[in-house]
Amino acid sequence: AEHVSGCNINTRGHVSIFHHNCVYIIGGSHPSSSTSEGGLAGGDKLVHEEAIQIWDGTNMSYVPHPASFAPRSYACASLVYNKMTRQTQASSSSYSSSLSSASSSSSSSSTNNNAGNDSPHGEEKVVTIPLILIFGGKNNGYRNDLHVYDPDQGVLSPVECVHGAPPSARYGMCSVSYNNNMYLLGGYDKDGMICDDCHVFNTDSFTWQRFPLHGEVPPGRLFHTAVMMTSSNMMIVYGGKGDKNTTLQDMYCINMDTGESRLCSPTGSLPGPRQNHS
Repeated sequence: AEHVSGCNINTRGHVSIFHHNCVYIIGGSHPSSSTSEGGLAGGDKLVHEEAIQIWDGTNMSYVPHPASFAPRSYACASLVYNKMTRQTQASSSSYSSSLSSASSSSSSSSTNNNAGNDSPHGEEKVVTIPLILIFGGKNNGYRNDLHVYDPDQGVLSPVECVHGAPPSARYGMCSVSYNNNMYLLGGYDKDGMICDDCHVFNTDSFTWQRFPLHGEVPPGRLFHTAVMMTSSNMMIVYGGKGDKNTTLQDMYCINMDTGESRLCSPTGSLPGPRQNHS
């Protein structure tokens, strides 16, 4: 492996998002004192991360970053694209960083106060920018808050003015982005339940809704993986930790347009039972 400068991260239970040749590492936990294998020494406690760390793939280095929120591990995150109003000034461009502002911006038409003028002063236009949605996780308790991070501006904000019933406070769930919305599946909630429910956060209406599944529905799980197939509308779910501490080896295909789910029987050698994979 190549040397990575500035690397001082020894975390587990984090979530990562790749964007523009950078990896954004969100949350996680680490021992209060370092050990050679990253485990817990006598008297150690887990310290939950509150910062977003960035690995720059171009320079092969970690870069410091000020964005922070309530410490957490085992959250989930998805990359979506949202319309915002950008006002361009002489030396910089300013964006509204919260999704609630983005919603109101996307419903208004773009304006140009300098039509016919080459100067960018006072110009406003609607642009599409990437946003990372971050949900839930745990520290000393379970969380069900929603944050948005703008990787271009480096701004982290809570998402407010949310409609509908959010998922219960939980950790260990997975999320994917489809049609610019965030879909969340599974997890372990504050009531001690291993969840099998699926929820969707609509980035246009700022509404949480249950996304009902039917057919061969995946049983409850946490620490699983879920990915979208770029060539279709299918979400693939694999493995995780199930009921009675079982480690799962099953794979499900979920149609994100209809909610129809089926147990997959792929050919070849299936990976062994596992959890906490990525």
